[in-house]
Amino acid sequence: EGWSRAQPGDESALLAELQDGEFWVEEEEFLREFDEVTIGFPVTEAGHLQSLCSGKALCHTQQLPGAWVKGQSAGGCRNNRGFPSNPKFWLRVSEPSELYVAVLQRPRMRLTGRAPVGDDHASRSPTSCLGKDRQAVGLHIWKVEKRRVSLPRALSAPPVAGTACHAYDREVHLRCELAPGFYLAVPSTFLKDAPGQFLLRVFSSGRVSLSAIKPAAQSAAHPEGLPAGEWETVQLRGSWRVGQTAGGSRNFASYPTNPCFPLSVPEGSGPRCVRITLRQHCRDVECLPIGFHVFQVPLDGRAQGASSLLLQEPLLSCVPHCYAQEVSRLCHLPAGTYRIVPSTYLPDTEGAFTVTVETRIDRRSIHSQEMLGQLLTEASFMAVMKS
Repeated sequence: EGWSRAQPGDESALLAELQDGEFWVEEEEFLREFDEVTIGFPVTEAGHLQSLCSGKALCHTQQLPGAWVKGQSAGGCRNNRGFPSNPKFWLRVSEPSELYVAVLQRPRMRLTGRAPVGDDHASRSPTSCLGKDRQAVGLHIWKVEKRRVSLPRALSAPPVAGTACHAYDREVHLRCELAPGFYLAVPSTFLKDAPGQFLLRVFSSGRVSLSAIKPAAQSAAHPEGLPAGEWETVQLRGSWRVGQTAGGSRNFASYPTNPCFPLSVPEGSGPRCVRITLRQHCRDVECLPIGFHVFQVPLDGRAQGASSLLLQEPLLSCVPHCYAQEVSRLCHLPAGTYRIVPSTYLPDTEGAFTVTVETRIDRRSIHSQEMLGQLLTEASFMAVMKS
């Protein structure tokens, strides 16, 4: 029908251009036949990528390979306590620059070396590949003052740039404009312990350098990026019950009926480092989407019911709700009283859980020096025997 409205000359011209990669197709047919559209960057005469936003030539390129290894460097997304164990890269920007940073993942089909057999060709539609040949991946970038930083403190701050979500795409990328300085780039999979290999690429309008951070050996006392020091651990058990304590997420009016646990941070020299972990008791295939919010009780001492407090904006959150057995958040909280509210995404979904609160003990180190009252003089003598 569309071709019938075209002029004969235009129709001939359109149909004659078959060698340049362009073709015309009805919108209905296009939507029916194509599942994924990839938009490429224009390339300058010098062979550099050109920015789609500013038109600048991205003439500086850096790239490094990396891998997520189960039990070592596959820490999952920021909802997981193992996020700091993900591969990390230093990005140094020498001048104000526009950057495109991309994570290209290697399909797991190639990693196993297994070729499709029989009907496998037909079954490998884009939908069937999700979670099989590709992981859901994302990328976040933090600004740091120098290369020697406190990793937990840096990652607990909001990133300066990040992908909107983790996606089952062959490549995810983000665009940002960065000032000169040091940055920390962390590519991650959505699920913890999801293995994979990737290539991190940086295209920029100004001079940049990219280097991988060598992973530090983890000790049994402080696994998964938990900072060294003394920690106080408290575990609180609870459950979501239909019609009682299964209020769902903050999108629902029943949210204030969720379990609410008190948290008290004592006075100290500054904000305390606190890790809050929510773990649901179920099998992997039966996980509910879970998350939590932390609300601060007002300091003026005014009496405020739990329901009215939970209608306020939370101080910090561990969302979006994640289909995982465990989600976690590392943060720095000033002295005060708080409320932790774990929830499922939908109301009236039952389950049991444990909330673990780990608080770093603010203990000053003790220095001692032992001195002798008198100096000791060493004397020796030699005896000669005469015959």
